[in-house]
Amino acid sequence: MRNSYIHVITFLLVIMLSSCVPPAELKSAREAVQSDDLIKAHEYYVEALKKSPNNKEILTELDGVRRTLTERAIQKSESVIGPSTPANATLLRSALAILDQAGEYDPDGTYLGAARKGFEARIAEIENANRAREGQVLAALQGRNLELARQTLDEIALYDPQYENLGVLESEYLHEVTTSAEETIKSLLKENRIQEARSLLNKLKAINVPADYSNRISKVIDEHELQWMRTEVADKIRNNQFYTAYRMITDSGHSDMFSRELSDIRVQGARFYLKQAQLRQQRGEISRAYLESVKGYELDPRLSGIFEIHRDTRDVVLKNLQKYIAIPAFGAPNDNPDLGPQFSDALISYLFRILPYGINIVEREKIDMLVDERKRELSEMGNILNVDLIITGNVSLMEIDRQVSEQNASTRVKVGEKNEINPEYELLLKTYGSNIAAVPDLPPRTIAVPVYENFPYKKGETTLKGFATVSARIFDVQKGRITYAQEFNARYEAADKYQDSVEIAGIEGDPLQLPTDTEVMENLRNKIISQISEVIEKQFSKRGETYVEEAKYYLVRKEPEKAVESLAPGFLYFIKAKEKSSNPLFSELRDLIVEHTEKDFLISDGAVINDVSGSDGQAESIKGETDE
Repeated sequence: MRNSYIHVITFLLVIMLSSCVPPAELKSAREAVQSDDLIKAHEYYVEALKKSPNNKEILTELDGVRRTLTERAIQKSESVIGPSTPANATLLRSALAILDQAGEYDPDGTYLGAARKGFEARIAEIENANRAREGQVLAALQGRNLELARQTLDEIALYDPQYENLGVLESEYLHEVTTSAEETIKSLLKENRIQEARSLLNKLKAINVPADYSNRISKVIDEHELQWMRTEVADKIRNNQFYTAYRMITDSGHSDMFSRELSDIRVQGARFYLKQAQLRQQRGEISRAYLESVKGYELDPRLSGIFEIHRDTRDVVLKNLQKYIAIPAFGAPNDNPDLGPQFSDALISYLFRILPYGINIVEREKIDMLVDERKRELSEMGNILNVDLIITGNVSLMEIDRQVSEQNASTRVKVGEKNEINPEYELLLKTYGSNIAAVPDLPPRTIAVPVYENFPYKKGETTLKGFATVSARIFDVQKGRITYAQEFNARYEAADKYQDSVEIAGIEGDPLQLPTDTEVMENLRNKIISQISEVIEKQFSKRGETYVEEAKYYLVRKEPEKAVESLAPGFLYFIKAKEKSSNPLFSELRDLIVEHTEKDFLISDGAVINDVSGSDGQAESIKGETDE
């Protein structure tokens, strides 16, 4: 009995002592906390708690780690969602997954429960809303309101890309879209609105409709287009609109299906347009004759006579396309009369480099001879010279000022040495007399003394200032008045420091480096020439646009003959100026040419020309290809 009691007491003492000694894992857990490895710390605390289940210290520290780990999980889940507006179900599910991963740190749901319920409630709200949208999509599809159905489907995908019925709804939507589109395309084809039908098919391809569907519809459109084209081409040929038929075929991409028709169009059309060009030329309608020859030449450049009439009419149009400007010698001050002619020559040289095609400058010598004959009015001189604009002006100021700021300076430099009596030795001599030899450490009798010399030199600064004033006027010969007048000014300034060199003193020379008077004059002149040239260039900067607008103006006034008078030179201008055929203005002008020269044909009393002869010449194409 007594022994049993002793064993129990001993067992209880062991239990008590073991509960008072912290497990080794507790130390490792605390070290992990210090290094902020809370996941590892949590593992150590759990192991320590197994060895000491009722240890309040372990329980308290473990609870703190769990609280921190769950707080971090909540923060991470919220950061996944971010400021997303509207909230996305995919992001919410990702946030919920983060909380699920942290569930082991919150076995009873104390810390994560509220956050989980919040995310779950938001997901449920989105799902409920999308179920309502699903009903809206089905109703919209039934009512053929495809735009509303698409909009609602996009909303479903926005809120939840993984919505369970989204794929089925997209399939039903695509079915309705293709069915509706096919009906629309058939309706468009009945009205021969082929391009609209093809555009609608391209939109369907962009949303990835099945390939067999798009191929089938494309075939339907192609077959209808071919049938329609055959009817249209035949009709155009009957009405002598060969070029329209030709472009219809070549632009369609079905040229291989119309090889026979193209061959007939080239032969018949070229001969027809040649005859039209000849008739128009006989009537003096050169612009229309030129455009007819361009069409004929494009269809069959080897047709006998087509090159010649194209060349002749083109030369006339080209001549009318040219514009001429005259620039007499500018006036100048009496004390420097050469400034005027020099300025005019420089202006002419600059304009030759920058002016667009078709703008020509009359030689100044011819103008000066005409001016010297007798004083003439500008309008009279313009008519004699056959120019469109006369540029006159006066160089009233072209001066250069130099401002010099100079000063004399000097530097003292050692130039050698000379021997002189040592004052220290002389003092000792006076003191010791003939016994001076007995003086210890006797200094030398003479010493070397440096010799200095002053060297003068000049230094300063020069400022160079140039001033120019030129007045210019633009006289429009056709309007008979000055349409522009302005005074132009230019300034130039440069400065540099300089000084003489003094080699013996190590002073480096700095030479004056400023432009010459000639260079300054040229700089001033170029500045003003640039300003004046910009004004002159603007007079011609919109020539292509002007031709198009003039043609449209006359067409509105129901004057097609006058419109052609603008279309022909406009077309040739775009060609000679090397404008790209993709230029919108050029495209518009070419369309106007085709539209308004494919009607009102002249009646011929017979056919013309039968043979074909070779011609190596080149000409324009209405398509916009250049002749260069």
